[in-house]
Amino acid sequence: MAVNVSGRELLDPEFAGRVAEVIDRHGIEASLLCLEITETAFVGEWGDLQEKLSALAKLGVRLALDDFGTGYSSLAHLQRTKVDILKIDRSFVAQIGRSSRDREIVAAVTAMSHALGITVVGEGIETSSQLDALAGLDCDQGQGSSSRAHCRRRQSPRWWPECCPVCAATGE
Repeated sequence: MAVNVSGRELLDPEFAGRVAEVIDRHGIEASLLCLEITETAFVGEWGDLQEKLSALAKLGVRLALDDFGTGYSSLAHLQRTKVDILKIDRSFVAQIGRSSRDREIVAAVTAMSHALGITVVGEGIETSSQLDALAGLDCDQGQGSSSRAHCRRRQSPRWWPECCPVCAATGE
C-alpha cells in the first residue's frame, strides 16, 4: 500500500510513532507500507527531516521519492537519504518516445538509481510505446492508466503490481 505524505506531516514529532501504532493496530507487515514523499518535502530543516525518515526506515516502512525530476531535484536527496523507490515524474515519461533528451534523462536516472540499490518506477504511462520504452531502459515498474492489454503484452510479472492491479490480483 502506498500513501502520500506531506512535508508538514513528516516534520510532526509524533508522525513515526503514529505510523508504528497504525501498523501494530492493523497487524500489517511494515514492509508492505510505502510512504511517498515529494521532493518539496526536502526543502527546509534537513536534520529534522533526516531524523524522521530514519525513524520510519527503522520501522521497516519503505520510502519512495515521488515526482523525481521536478521541483527541487537534487542528487543530495539520494546521497543523504535512504529511499527504496524513486518515481520518475510523468513529464519525462510523456515525452520518452518523442524526445531523445527525456529518454536519456530517464536512462541516466534509472542507471544511477540501480547503482544505489533503488527501485525505479516510471509514472504516468498512458501508451504501450511508453511502457515498452521504460522496460527497454530497465525501469523496474510502471504506473499509469495503461490498459490491461498493455500489461499482458509485456508478459512481465514485475510490471503487474504498479501497471495494472487487476492483472496482479488475477495473475493474468
